[in-house]
Amino acid sequence: HSLNEEAADFTMILDEDKGEFSIDLHKCPSKGMLLELKHMTPYHSYCDHCPALYKPIAEGLGYTYTSEIDCDNASCKITIKKP
Repeated sequence: HSLNEEAADFTMILDEDKGEFSIDLHKCPSKGMLLELKHMTPYHSYCDHCPALYKPIAEGLGYTYTSEIDCDNASCKITIKKP
């Protein structure tokens, strides 16, 4: 629910038939703000914090977790699937 609180531009899909949950983050507000700053360059691996936080949890519960990250454009897609 934090994506709504951050006013993120995203699409969230739960496909129960495929056993798949995905979030397509079209524009991350946090990374987007950092990209607009003129006085600094954002940390190059900033977007790696999401897989670092969520992948171990999903995989620990037996799910597969994949992500496609486009840090330069503040967007990503996360897919979590049942085994």
